[in-house]
Parts: sequence; structure tokens; C-alpha cells
Amino acid sequence: MKKKNEKPEDKKNRKKKGRNKIKRKKRFSAWKVTLLAAVITFITGALAWMQLLNYEEGVLQIYAEQQDAYVQLVLDQINLLDDRSDEEIVSNILGTMDASTNKYWTLSNEEALVFVKDVLETNRYKGFTTSTYYGTVSAQSFIDNLQVNRVNHSFIRVEGQRYIASGVEFVYREQEHSICLLTNTDIVLDHNAYLSAKINISVLAITFLVIFLITAGVLAKMNEKRNKENEKLAGENGELRSTVQRLSDELSKDELYDTKHVAFNEKMLRPALEKIEARNAWPVTFLLVYCETEELVGKVLENGRAMMDSHFLRITLRKNYILVISVKGEKEADKAAVRMMLTKGARLVSAVSYEERPWDPLPECCQKFLKQVMKNGK
Repeated sequence: MKKKNEKPEDKKNRKKKGRNKIKRKKRFSAWKVTLLAAVITFITGALAWMQLLNYEEGVLQIYAEQQDAYVQLVLDQINLLDDRSDEEIVSNILGTMDASTNKYWTLSNEEALVFVKDVLETNRYKGFTTSTYYGTVSAQSFIDNLQVNRVNHSFIRVEGQRYIASGVEFVYREQEHSICLLTNTDIVLDHNAYLSAKINISVLAITFLVIFLITAGVLAKMNEKRNKENEKLAGENGELRSTVQRLSDELSKDELYDTKHVAFNEKMLRPALEKIEARNAWPVTFLLVYCETEELVGKVLENGRAMMDSHFLRITLRKNYILVISVKGEKEADKAAVRMMLTKGARLVSAVSYEERPWDPLPECCQKFLKQVMKNGK
């Protein structure tokens, strides 16, 4: 709905504000693309990392199942022993296994730890109960869920380290025992082949995301630069259009009111004379031309447009008369100019010149001149 009584300046300012608002939106959208690219990069990186972690969990799960089979094999060896005392199990089986900080065995009965890693480590934990050594929630849950002659595994934390724990319970001499194999997850995940693949995948993913982010940023910067150039060109084009329009208006106005191009009717006679008198433009010469036909009037006026300059004013009167008014010209030269525009069937009837302001107003002087000439005849 258009606003009533809106000034042209207000309308122009309102349109300008609208264009500036659109430009700000364009600039904002360019940086919004960059922000969106950064968000997409972050989300993609997070998803890739989660997938990598899921893959690691899958690798650990496969290793845990293989470890369960190894524990089951050791349990079978224990069951083959004639004397399955704690000392026999430790000396003949568990003591012969390779042990390190990252991978070791434990043996416990209902009362306490019997064996941890090796002899030295066992002496260190002498007197510890199972619940004391497996003190974390995850480790205690694993121990509580051990089953007789059925190996299971879980991921636990012991002394701040994460382990793959496989364990089983067995009974001899009416007493429950349990053996567990603990493997640090880092040695599984840091295996040369897997670690190399992990690094390569990470490098590729990071490279792709960085390239994507940089490309988005560069494109956004180029888009912003192009928008600024377009704004500059639009401003320059606006100024050029304004200048062209102004010049066109001025030229149109000049052509519309230039006496060289326009002949006026009798209604414009008095306003024109009053304007000449107000400007104190002297001398003023009246030259009256008579044409035998109306067709000659148009032809004479056309000749006057081609032959006269802008200090002549041509006014059509009744009965095929044309009044030529010369402002700041010489009487004889004006007569010569009028005769040049005449054609057969047209003639200069009379002429009168006022070198300075007359006593009577100029419109009245003109009326007396016309009345006197027309009264005397052609």
C-alpha cells in the first residue's frame, strides 16, 4: 500500500535504505557461508572421529575374542594338571608366560590375589584382596560377572590404564579360583600396521576438511569482493544515470522553451511581454508578418525556426498574422532576418522598436501597435 502525501525525497531515501539493506544481507550471506562451512567441517570431523573410535572399538572387540580363546586354552592346561595347587598353576603355567606392564596374568582365589604378572609384582601385592586390586567400578563389575569354565571379557580400568580383560572361574578343592589376562588397549591400537592406517586416514580426513574450509573461505572472500565491486559499479552507474537524466531533462526543457524551436500562440503574448519588461531587456522590436493562407503560416514558422536564433520570439495571431518579437536586437537587422524567413504569399506588414522602457506597459504598447496595423488593413 502506497503512502499518501509522500515526498519524492522521502521515497528516494526509502528506496536507498532498501537497497542498502539488501546489500548488507548479501554481505552477511557471504560470511554466513563461511560460518556454515566451518560448522560442516566441525560436524564432519566429529563424525569422522566417532567413526574412527567405533572402528577402534571393533578392532579391540576382535582382539578380545581372540584373547578369550587364549584364556580358554590356558584353562584347559590348568585342568590337565594332576595337582592344581596355586603353586603348581603359577610355576608350571602362568609363570612361564611372557609378562610386561601392558600384558600380564592374574590368579586369585576367594580370599586374595595369588599371582600378578610375575614374582616381583606378586610380592608387591601380597596381602591384597581381589576387590582391592580391581578397585574401579568397571573392573569390579568384570570380576563379579566371571563364570565357571566360561571365558568372557570386558574393557576395564586398572591404575588409570584401560585394559582388555578376559577371565574365567574354575573350582578345585571346593574353592573358587579365577584367572584373568589383561592387555593394555594401547598396544593393540598402536600396532604398526593399524597405527599407520589410522595416521593415513586421519591425515587424509584433516587435509580434506582443511581444503574444504579454505576453499569455502576463499570463495566467500571472492564473493564479498565481487559484491563490493558490484556495489561500486552500481553506485557509479546510478550517478551516471542521474547525470544523463539531468542532462536529458535540461535539454528537453531547453528544447521545450527555446524560442528558436517553439512558436507560441496568442495566449502567451502578455506573459512573455511582462517577463521581458520585468527583465528590463531593451531594445524590443515588434515585427508583424501577414500570410495569405494558413498553410503559409506553418511554412513561415518553420523557416523562422531554421533561420532565427533564440533572441526572437514568434507568436501566431488571428487572421494568419505572425508577430515576431526581437529582444536586444537591431531593428534593421531584425527586419532582414524576418524577410529571410518569408516566402511567396507572406510579407512584413510593419515594425516598431522600443529602445528603452516606454511610458505605457509593454503589453499595452503591443496591443496598440497590433490594433493600429490591423485596423489599417493588410
